[in-house]
Amino acid sequence: VVDRARSAMRAQKESGRGFGPAAKPPPSKQKLEYTKASLARLDKSFEALRRQHATFDVYCGASDKLWFIGKVATSASGEDAVATLRKGVLFPHTKNLQPLLEMKTLHLWLAPGNTEVAVAKGEQGLREVAPGHKATADAAIGFRAETYGPN
Repeated sequence: VVDRARSAMRAQKESGRGFGPAAKPPPSKQKLEYTKASLARLDKSFEALRRQHATFDVYCGASDKLWFIGKVATSASGEDAVATLRKGVLFPHTKNLQPLLEMKTLHLWLAPGNTEVAVAKGEQGLREVAPGHKATADAAIGFRAETYGPN
């Protein structure tokens, strides 16, 4: 009887029911919002990840024009990183940089890291991230936001 009670209590504790507040989700599962603190945290993650993992240049725009909005570094695929950041960070950042896009349907595109000049010259192609792409991996992600004007 004691073993069953302990087992039930352990299951209840692990599920987060009945024993205080639920544990905070790991950083990768926390809601990503477009705030100064969130951007600073993502920039710090970018700096740490870029030395050991792949980086990608991120472009966003409507049907006829794209803008460079920043860079991601990730331990997963670029598509997974962008899918994770899409609504909470990347779309709000794009609309902050280009207010005319506020009411437009936005699309995201990727290029290999540090190829902005080659993309601008038409020497480097872009690949679109499917609008319905869902992140398949729980990965470390960093984002360095592009800014306009003096810093």
